[in-house]
Amino acid sequence: MEQRRPSGPNPSLDPVIKAVYILYKCEDAFLPAKISSLVGESPPSYGSNRLINPEMYQRNNKKIVFRSGSPSKPESVFDELETFCATMQAGYPVKFYAKIDLDEVPSFKLMLIRFKQTWNPAVDRQISKVVQLFMMAVAEILKTQDPLNTSFHLLYLAYFIDLLLTMQPTESEQRELLMQRSNTVNKSLTLNMKIQEMPKFLALADVYGTTINYIDQRVIALKGECRPLDIRTELEQKKSYRRYKQTDFEPDRMMDYLEWMKGRDEFFQLATSQYERAYPYPTGAAVRGRPRPVSPDSPYTCLDRVLDVFLTSGRDLPNILIDILCDCTLVWQLDGYEVFNSVLKAYVRAYSATGKLELLESARNAAKKLLKFTRLPYKIEIWPIPIKSQLTQIMTKINGPLMNSICVDLIPDFFNPQTLSQIILQLTSIKFNSFAGVDIELKQKLEKAVVEFVDARNTKRTRQLPKTNISLTDLLNMLETAIQDLLYLNSQLLSDFETRHSTEWNFVQILRYKTTKSVLRDTCNIIKYLSQPPVPDQSGKYIRRFNNPEFTVDSPVYNSILEDILSIKSLSQFPNDEFSKIVEQRFFYDYYSRNVERCAQLESYALNAIKNDQFVHVEGQGYSKSVVDLIALFEKYLNDIKALNWHNDFQRARLYTTVYETIADILNFYSETLTTQIVEALNSSTGSDQLIDEKSAIKINDLYTMISKLDTVFKDEVIDALSKIIDSHTQGNNDAMVVMKGKKLISIKILRAENIEDPSTGKPLNAFVAMTGCINDKTRTIHQDAYPEWSEEFEAVIDNSRPHEIDMRIFDEIKKDQSKFIESFEYSLRFDPTKDGVPQSIVLAKNYANIHFTYTYETVKNDPVFYNGRIRTTLQRSTQRIMKLLVSKYIKLVSNAFTRESLDSMFVELEQFYKIGDFFSEDNDPSQITDSIIVDVEETLMSTVLIVSQDLVSKAVDELILNTWEVTLTHATNLILLPLAAIKSSKMLKQLASLQQDRNLLNRLSVSVKQLNLRSDSGPLKLEEIERVISWVYKLFITMRTNLADDMHDDMVTPLLEQLLDVRALYRLSFQELQIQYKNALKACQVILNSKIESFAAASPTTTYSNGGLRRKVSVMRQGSTTNRKVETNEEHKEQAENRCFSGRELILRVALTKEGPKAIEFVTSRVDEFTRFTKEVDAKVAAQKLIKQRNGSNGSARSSNRLNTLAE
Repeated sequence: MEQRRPSGPNPSLDPVIKAVYILYKCEDAFLPAKISSLVGESPPSYGSNRLINPEMYQRNNKKIVFRSGSPSKPESVFDELETFCATMQAGYPVKFYAKIDLDEVPSFKLMLIRFKQTWNPAVDRQISKVVQLFMMAVAEILKTQDPLNTSFHLLYLAYFIDLLLTMQPTESEQRELLMQRSNTVNKSLTLNMKIQEMPKFLALADVYGTTINYIDQRVIALKGECRPLDIRTELEQKKSYRRYKQTDFEPDRMMDYLEWMKGRDEFFQLATSQYERAYPYPTGAAVRGRPRPVSPDSPYTCLDRVLDVFLTSGRDLPNILIDILCDCTLVWQLDGYEVFNSVLKAYVRAYSATGKLELLESARNAAKKLLKFTRLPYKIEIWPIPIKSQLTQIMTKINGPLMNSICVDLIPDFFNPQTLSQIILQLTSIKFNSFAGVDIELKQKLEKAVVEFVDARNTKRTRQLPKTNISLTDLLNMLETAIQDLLYLNSQLLSDFETRHSTEWNFVQILRYKTTKSVLRDTCNIIKYLSQPPVPDQSGKYIRRFNNPEFTVDSPVYNSILEDILSIKSLSQFPNDEFSKIVEQRFFYDYYSRNVERCAQLESYALNAIKNDQFVHVEGQGYSKSVVDLIALFEKYLNDIKALNWHNDFQRARLYTTVYETIADILNFYSETLTTQIVEALNSSTGSDQLIDEKSAIKINDLYTMISKLDTVFKDEVIDALSKIIDSHTQGNNDAMVVMKGKKLISIKILRAENIEDPSTGKPLNAFVAMTGCINDKTRTIHQDAYPEWSEEFEAVIDNSRPHEIDMRIFDEIKKDQSKFIESFEYSLRFDPTKDGVPQSIVLAKNYANIHFTYTYETVKNDPVFYNGRIRTTLQRSTQRIMKLLVSKYIKLVSNAFTRESLDSMFVELEQFYKIGDFFSEDNDPSQITDSIIVDVEETLMSTVLIVSQDLVSKAVDELILNTWEVTLTHATNLILLPLAAIKSSKMLKQLASLQQDRNLLNRLSVSVKQLNLRSDSGPLKLEEIERVISWVYKLFITMRTNLADDMHDDMVTPLLEQLLDVRALYRLSFQELQIQYKNALKACQVILNSKIESFAAASPTTTYSNGGLRRKVSVMRQGSTTNRKVETNEEHKEQAENRCFSGRELILRVALTKEGPKAIEFVTSRVDEFTRFTKEVDAKVAAQKLIKQRNGSNGSARSSNRLNTLAE
């Protein structure tokens, strides 16, 4: 390096030399604790962090040498030195010791490499030999680089010895190294300097273009101005100086001023402690002479000149020059805020002189290092107002060129990863440089450049398409190039940048948006040009016809185009509303048709899952794998629709509804298949078989599990929202996508029969009802009961354009494979609103029997709530049917127990029995109820429950118990009371004829008076007998409740139980008292029915039971969501409360009929007929008022309204 000596003292160099000279004397040890404890002072480091606290230094420098290769510890200092040099030579970063970076001492690095080339580690393993070889390498390198300063080899020799000391020398090797080091550092390189003083002075000589000898002479010349008196005096003068006043800071921000004061005092204390260690107070003679200034007259101006010299080369400040600036700042006691601005201004000046943009990029980091050294925080918001004002102006000068470089040089090459890294680096610098926020002009400039760039790129993409004969492949290629661009824009680098800097820079989103909008518009225009609008076909899909017959919507290319459109939307996060306007209106039917195809695929997968189910327990569960597979399959297809993120509400609802409809069809089939298989298995089992086989148990569990998991498929918040969208869209029109025109969901429920007896024997039949017509099914067999109850429901979707004839036939099941036909009748289903939900009664002419049934219907809707409701009702209907059938397998024990014969036998066996008080009192003791027949029933029932609970899920077991309980209550009530229908039985008619001596009726009944008895048994039960029956019921109540889930205990308090307890009280009344009770009950019923007339316009439709009670129509829609079901439950509770009046009225008549026998027939018959006429009148009035409302709503004539009002009155 060629160096020149200035002709005279350099005024800008002298203050720097003085500051460095003062500071190097008081530097702490720069080496790690190990070497520091051995050798004391060491050569100063080039590190940027100033060491003040030796203990902190020791903590921060435990790892002092880069180690690579095998993790095993080297055996000697020579092995470690070999590894170190090999690692460095291979280009890996290594550190000499914690404070020196070899990259900043290139000469030393070259010396080590040269040393490695001449050293043979296998032979030369003595410290003296290694040191000698290194000195030869040093001499060779210095002779090449600086022939005039070869004596500087001692500085590098000291570095090398320190390097060896940081390794693993033995004690003898360590002693030898310490001796070598002592000899080295005590030698002078020049007349006035030691090795410790050299690194910074060498750096000054380099940047000022002078020689080390000149620096040495200036040190001698300036020593006289660095006396302890001078330093102390200057410190005392600066101690009280305050550069800022409180008014220089933001108003009402006292803490900002205090923060600055705190940092300034710490910085002053730092200087004081350093000087006191270097220049202790003298003892003895007084110091002579006047104090001389240590700092320059204009320290900030001097700092500016020094910075200009340091930055002349156009490179960023290395750590050694930062250290020198820290020395100047400390000696001159400069304010950190001012220094920060001075550094930034110097970098701007250097950029103006050199045009090197990297200077602007690194300016802030250099300024922050000096700010940190001055003990002030990097918090722009708390700085003095004048400083912040200057800073804004400075940063504008820095950010402007950076942004020009980005817009002009970098943005055109944006899709080059290396260029992208530079863009991000510079934008990050601009952000952190913009303390008051990025200037709006800079943002606009960047956005303009980005828009121009992406428009040009989009234009180029479009122009690459053929001008004529564009194919779908060409379109797909265009979409693929756009996807590649978007993938690049979504790279991790840009994603991280957006996450951190999205508030300041949104150019990535602009690129995504413009790219996506352009390619989507081009795609829509091309498809419009190539094809005709889609039209529906018979399969429910919409088919797009292309002008070129070679193009089809089923081709893989077109499917890829549709996939790419969605991928582009997802990758770009394109606004939903704009996507809807551009794409959804154009391509909805394409995606809808794909959805129809996927639903067919879903149906196929689901049917395979059902077909291949082996009905084996899922481990730890009671259900089979098909349930898990089906739910997962449903959720997957629903999530696919969700992933479309379709914006148009109604179109999205249609997509979802198609999937929900498919799920409903699958689950309907699933429910019907399993139910049929279970029923067949239960019917085919004999009495000796177990109650339920393992596979049937798993199938039952599958049905219950599917009910419990429906809410995970039909999520309330989803289907309710979709239903509202569909409903609002279709009001005032009948969209075929929503309402299935001409389709009704019909549900027929066979309730019960009355007086079903064999005409030839007069005994009850093993009866069942078979239906043909729109519904082909049959009820279960009820064994030998003149009043069988089925309450079994069957449904079908039918066409309502014409009436449907239903053929119902009564059979007597003689054997499993043999049935005897009793009678048949037809019913014409006309969808009469006045019959909807109203129990119908059909009398069989041959034997005075009748069948009670009811039907409901509603329009089938393409609505997820409807589909959920239908599935739920279907599954619940299936489980109810199965539970009733399962109960019938063992309920014979209960029916045999609750008979007159069993009751009589218990009185014979033990006349005394335990009577219970209040049925719900805890004082009752069920263990005192010891009648053998009921104990047997209890034990059998509970053992049955215990057995099935091992196979069935808890919900199924609970429902089995509740069904058993209902049947038990029915048998107990029927044991006590005659049914009200008995008044129309042939038996009762014969009794009435005999009582009235009606010969004509007797002749018609073909019976003589002598053949008749009032009852086949010994008359009505006595009060004692009724109490015994009540005690039996109570014992079973307690036992069943114990085996029932806690949250279902209240379900055992049913209307049947309440009726039974009412019977207990009514039975004590006389006939006259019963007539009074009936009169009161009738009044309550009339009040409720009259309110029905007044509230005919209520939203919830009501119909009438055969007993006159109100029944709110249960619709599938109202079973379709949790909210609707809650409303349904609340109304059921209200209905039960109202119907207690009606059932109570009937109960009184039954008690009268039972107690009084034929004497009460006339009273009961007249009251039944009277109440029937009254309910019919009420129904007629309600119907008339509804017609009035309809006529008024359609501007009907006043004449017709008056006529209807008269009818209503």
